Amino acid sequence: MSLVVIANTTSNQEQFGRFIEELKGIIASYNSSLESAETSGTKVDLNAFITKARSLLEQDNLSGLLSHIISSGSSLVSDLKSAVSIFYILGLLVNSIQDKTQQLNSIRELVQYVAQRPDVSVGLKFKLLVVLFNSFGNTDNLRFEVFSSLLSLADQTNRPNVLLTHLGTIDEYISQWNLSKENQLKLLQLAVKLISKCDDKLYREKYSFFSKYLRILDTIADSKANQDNAEDIKTILKTALNYFPYEIDISTFLDLKPVQEISKIDKDLYDLFVTAVEGNIASFEQWKQSRSSYLTTNKIDEERVLDRVRLKSIFQEVQKNKVLKLKELEKLLKLSEDEVEFWIIKVHQEGHIRGKIDQLEGTLYIDGIIDDSFKSSEWKDLESNLESFRKNYEGYIEKLRSERSK
Repeated sequence: MSLVVIANTTSNQEQFGRFIEELKGIIASYNSSLESAETSGTKVDLNAFITKARSLLEQDNLSGLLSHIISSGSSLVSDLKSAVSIFYILGLLVNSIQDKTQQLNSIRELVQYVAQRPDVSVGLKFKLLVVLFNSFGNTDNLRFEVFSSLLSLADQTNRPNVLLTHLGTIDEYISQWNLSKENQLKLLQLAVKLISKCDDKLYREKYSFFSKYLRILDTIADSKANQDNAEDIKTILKTALNYFPYEIDISTFLDLKPVQEISKIDKDLYDLFVTAVEGNIASFEQWKQSRSSYLTTNKIDEERVLDRVRLKSIFQEVQKNKVLKLKELEKLLKLSEDEVEFWIIKVHQEGHIRGKIDQLEGTLYIDGIIDDSFKSSEWKDLESNLESFRKNYEGYIEKLRSERSK
């Protein structure tokens, strides 16, 4: 019988009996592998181990059983095959504990045990925590305890990409687990710290997470919470300025209270972000005059910021005129004659504009602009269209089924 079936058995006696049999099988298999030299370690005294386990189960002392398995099964946990099976059983046992405080303490004991084992490889630690995570239902908030430990482990071992897919669904997790405000903020702080370490080439994944992070904060956080998370918010804004290409629409961040309140904490950064979004070269030059060292001190790439501002400026100008004199562009973009031609060639190669330069006339003829930035309203329209398509498709399939059944 599978462990899932065992966990759902109505009779506690039968359920506990199955647990004991599973434990005996795992330990016997492990001891056998030692005898055949398939693995190394210390044999577990099967009879003593099972006698104590059965006694604890009969007393309905499931947290005691967890401690017994952890203390007696040291070698077992170092063996991949045995450890995975053991930890799945442990997860199911935690599920069986009725007292919520005892249940919470038990899962914390388990994840702490995994994290502190020096003789267990990082890969096995991840695997064991994932086994525990999957032993709870999607809406069980005990998943929060395990997931927090996974985030901490990924951070401590400098493996940020391991949980990248899960970070993309952080909003779903928070909703499913019905977390308190305090735990939501804790999870967000762990997650933003981790994703900030990811490769900057993963800008789409970062943008997706940062957007969700800021929107969740916008919903749950007050001014104090926003102040407490100010460093994370500032990191997000700096990352957006340094690494997000133009097609990523960072203007949506300005609609959110956590970003707006940065103006009270770091007005220089907030004003720079607004200037980059608005695309006004003169405003940027004015901002820079009074803050000469800010960009260097805060490791913000001036050229990246300027490229964003210039692209926004030229897109706004092209809306009014498809024929632009290079002299006018020099003034608009604050570039020399050679620099403006080089810059136009660069953004043409990057696919932002279509056109050609007549060097004799000193003129840029624009065939079209390619503004790839995807606004938040456009995302909503896309989601609405996809939902309509899904409903129409389901209706069509239902109609086909109905026709076939006649």
